[in-house]
Amino acid sequence: MLASFVQGLLLGYGACVPIGPINILLMNLALHSYRSALSTGFGAMSADMLYLTLLSYGLLSLDDSFWMRLLSIFGGLFLCYLAYASWRARHARSSHRHLAPRSLLRHYVQGLTLTALNPYTVGFWSSVSLLAHSSQDDYLYLFAGMALAIGSWITLMPLAIYRSRHLIGDSVLLVLSLVSAVVLAGFGAMLLWRGFEGFWGS
Repeated sequence: MLASFVQGLLLGYGACVPIGPINILLMNLALHSYRSALSTGFGAMSADMLYLTLLSYGLLSLDDSFWMRLLSIFGGLFLCYLAYASWRARHARSSHRHLAPRSLLRHYVQGLTLTALNPYTVGFWSSVSLLAHSSQDDYLYLFAGMALAIGSWITLMPLAIYRSRHLIGDSVLLVLSLVSAVVLAGFGAMLLWRGFEGFWGS
């Protein structure tokens, strides 16, 4: 039981700590609003847990290459949209970026959609789900460990950035927004290339 829980912790941090589109988005949002970053993070976590649950119980099969190509294309388009949104908001000052409570649902859906459409995330959980077939008890502890790891990361990482945002000047904030837009666009272009390349090669 403890071994499964620790394994879940390590897998959870392994999934959420590496720099990717979600972390770039969370960092950018946390510079303006902790609540928006947190809502986006919980949306991403919901997609992670949903995929893991469906895959572990055999309720979803992602072996279809056509489905993965579609995920790449739609995920790439969504990332390009987020890159454009980040570029448009590059001149927004942090003091003007407090969101109304009704906006939090939009950010939750944004994180959920981005993670659900990311074929790399899907591939990661597909491999992890193989570890969860030993027994239901082991799966529950594995699930709990991963939920704790991902939950702590999406809560504490944006909080640290939000609390230190006053140390970042407007010029640096502008550069960070532009870098975020470029990185998100790069991830989007990579996914689009992967998706269309699969159709061209078939």
